[in-house]
Amino acid sequence: MDLSPRHTQILSLIVEGMGDKEIAQRLGMSPRTVDAHLQRLYERHKLHSRASLVAKWLLEGGVPAGRHAAEAVTGLPVISTAP
Repeated sequence: MDLSPRHTQILSLIVEGMGDKEIAQRLGMSPRTVDAHLQRLYERHKLHSRASLVAKWLLEGGVPAGRHAAEAVTGLPVISTAP
């Protein structure tokens, strides 16, 4: 999937389990704007749910941004090797 950086952020936050209101607050936008982004993604990729959107993104190699999203997808803690 070819996604804008904003769409990647939104999908990453969905993977973390956030709803539209939480995503909106985190990204400094209104819940209606989050919904508008999701509606565009549904239409562009011919999908009808958050779950199918995230599944397609992950199956096509999408990588959630951030430590918490990676843990949510794999179920495993992310271990930093940085000193």
